[in-house]
Amino acid sequence: MEKKDFVSNGDTVTISYTGKLDDGTFFSSSKEDGFLQFKVGEFELIKGLNDAVLKMKKDEEKTVTIEPQNAFGERDESLLVSVPRDDLQFEPEIGLELSDDNTDQVWVVRHIDNEKGIVIMDGNHILAGHVLVFDIKIQTIE
Repeated sequence: MEKKDFVSNGDTVTISYTGKLDDGTFFSSSKEDGFLQFKVGEFELIKGLNDAVLKMKKDEEKTVTIEPQNAFGERDESLLVSVPRDDLQFEPEIGLELSDDNTDQVWVVRHIDNEKGIVIMDGNHILAGHVLVFDIKIQTIE
């Protein structure tokens, strides 16, 4: 394995991280979810993190702020759909995730209104529309 001085496109990097919203609300870290390993330039994860690691050195640390367009996109209100509860072939629970095999779209049950007999499904990523702040550290460069 070739030793690299700094990260460039095509390298496989491993990073430790802590992710928060710009208001300080914590959402993920490598301590809980494990290190992230990805090939730089292939956009296996959000563009903002991919771009952030470029030219970093092993053991280098930095904090990056990533706007929605370089993270999970803006919230799309057209991805909130109201479905009659009687049309569902499952028992809805808040937070339940469903995948549409035809489109790869993931839908999450966000609200259940028993009085009106409807279930609100959301096709947005939970972090869509949010500015994200990551503290990152390069663990390995290959």
